[in-house]
Amino acid sequence: MTFNALRAPANICHVIAEKKVSYRDLVVFHVILWAIALVSRISYNIIGFIFRYIQDNEAGLYLFKGALPIVVFYAALFIIYYQLELLHLVFFKEIRKKTKLPIVNRRNIFVAALLPFSSTAIFWILPFPVNIVMTLAGLGISVYAVYSLLISECGHNGKSVLDFLLLGAFYFSLIGLVLAFAYNIFRMIFL
Repeated sequence: MTFNALRAPANICHVIAEKKVSYRDLVVFHVILWAIALVSRISYNIIGFIFRYIQDNEAGLYLFKGALPIVVFYAALFIIYYQLELLHLVFFKEIRKKTKLPIVNRRNIFVAALLPFSSTAIFWILPFPVNIVMTLAGLGISVYAVYSLLISECGHNGKSVLDFLLLGAFYFSLIGLVLAFAYNIFRMIFL
């Protein structure tokens, strides 16, 4: 049996649909990947310190430099995954009601399909341009996985997936607008 990379997202969804992997297991896996990101960033800082120390003997050790943004980045991404999952369930439930098609309730699609993006945590040990390129490649694979899962497992067509993506963009733009408005009010009053 050979591995077909284009069928991998559907295989992930079958594993989830058969209840072999629970939502809790997926969350634990994401948290482990975030811990790997933290460890790889600290390792990058230690390796950088060793190279700087060899060059000029007075290098400072910045062990946790860049570690907090990585933890916040992955935690914010998981919140976005969860919000997309909720938006998916509500949006496609309404579409199925209007079209009288059977409701296919596949949960945890986004949390599972975005595992390749979270797994790019190991690349934070690499220098700047390489880790960003690898993270963007993981994002591309995850977006493809979400698209193919919505098409193959949930029975959506390309137009409904595009409508969902536009709704998601509008949803997060609206949240960003509210947060920017609240920040500006806070800044005007207190600063």
